[in-house]
Amino acid sequence: MGDKPIVIDSKTLDAEALGTAAKAMAREIIADYSDGVGDTVPAAAGRASDELKVDIEILLQGWSRPAREMYVSRWMRLFLAWRRHRLKKAKGWNKPGPPASGREALDMLAQCLSLSDTDT
Repeated sequence: MGDKPIVIDSKTLDAEALGTAAKAMAREIIADYSDGVGDTVPAAAGRASDELKVDIEILLQGWSRPAREMYVSRWMRLFLAWRRHRLKKAKGWNKPGPPASGREALDMLAQCLSLSDTDT
């Protein structure tokens, strides 16, 4: 049995490559929507699901399902959500969060006040 050549089907390689890519996309989306320490994966996936208009089950399956078991229909929905997420990041989307320091909070307040002065 050891002398038989190993034959790898190209469909298997493609499906596994798609599944691996889908897992990476799901991990990136969930990591970007995570609030940090103490936040759960389902909570971050829920926030991403609401904003990116994708089923939470698809994100969670991308997070936890082995690459070989990813369905192409699920992968395509995940890819479209990842694309929307990347476009938001390219437009300057940043995750809202508390300021790191008091100085940063004052800078944000000054920026808001200067923007409101130019609007009136």
